[in-house]
Amino acid sequence: MPGSQQSRAGWCGSSLGKWVLAREDPILADLVRRFHGDTLVWSGGTPAAARGVKRCMVRNCFYLAVRETETHAELSSMTSRLSALPMPNRSADGFVLHHSLELEDDPREALREVSRVVAPGGRLLICAFNAMSLWGLRAMYGRLHDDPFSGMRFVNPLRLLDWLALLGFRPETRTAHLGFGLPLHLGWNWPGQVGAWLDRVQPPTGGVVIVSALKQAQGGRWVGRRQARERSRVAPVAYPKPTAWKPLERRR
Repeated sequence: MPGSQQSRAGWCGSSLGKWVLAREDPILADLVRRFHGDTLVWSGGTPAAARGVKRCMVRNCFYLAVRETETHAELSSMTSRLSALPMPNRSADGFVLHHSLELEDDPREALREVSRVVAPGGRLLICAFNAMSLWGLRAMYGRLHDDPFSGMRFVNPLRLLDWLALLGFRPETRTAHLGFGLPLHLGWNWPGQVGAWLDRVQPPTGGVVIVSALKQAQGGRWVGRRQARERSRVAPVAYPKPTAWKPLERRR
């Protein structure tokens, strides 16, 4: 599709994209504040969305751009795809995938590469569009027509949690969901009580899913029942049992 590449980065500038970013900002700011360590990588979204990294306790923050024109004015920027990160193993204490997983041809391969970079004990924050929601219809529409969401592969949250578990990540907080209505910005919102109920119950049908996971520390340790080793018994030594000694008669 000719306009696919342009649409991939253009959803943030649409009216619906601005609404999504405004709803995501307070949740991401609270989750990113928990990051700590030496290195944090923010991938995807827009450079303006990565301003939340200033509130975390990380010494070095980098912005990973898909294109060279998407550089960050305040953070050190690098250009690369998630499936081929130019970083050594276990070199990042935190990684944020802000709608960048939907741009990969193979999301599983991208997550495997991110897992290679994240150190044990590091955090992974994923913000993606939910394929198991009404917003999945918008993705189907984008395959046939030129749309701001064209060229994006929405993520199945059930598969996402399975992939993270296989890679050694454990969800740190409850999965958050946003956008329970139609993927159209019509200026209409749910009634107050219904919207508050949806935000409180958090059904897995929201258009945006946010997952925060912690990578488990690697290292072998015995988790089964320890078997007691039988002690080898020493064979008893035979010795004469003392009996009543008879007085020896001296021969005269």
